[in-house]
Amino acid sequence: MSAIDAALWEVKQALDQLGFDVSHGKYPARMLKDVKVAVDELRLTLWAIIEMEDKGKQKKAPRSPTRFREKLAEFRMKRLERMLTDLRSGMTKGAVAGSGAELKTLAASLQATLDSITRLTDRRA
Repeated sequence: MSAIDAALWEVKQALDQLGFDVSHGKYPARMLKDVKVAVDELRLTLWAIIEMEDKGKQKKAPRSPTRFREKLAEFRMKRLERMLTDLRSGMTKGAVAGSGAELKTLAASLQATLDSITRLTDRRA
């Protein structure tokens, strides 16, 4: 078994055990937020590595921590854009249900992000 296979097996076993424990009342479901965030970060990091490796093979790009951080940020932006497109589509179709508070929180977060993007692009212009 390769190192990556062993790591994947361990992650899967840990998630299976966690799911079992939650379903049997050992942990309240609300405690899973940190696990969800950690798994999401792991997923994003792995996708960025895969994308960087694929592009590296095509362009023979140098591998460096700085390059990795750039690719991870690039991937996150692409992923966010896809998620927002899906969200808009769901809203248009009436498939997105959310409380007014949830939508206000989302709108405030999007506005803060847009403000940051505007400041960043203004400095680079």
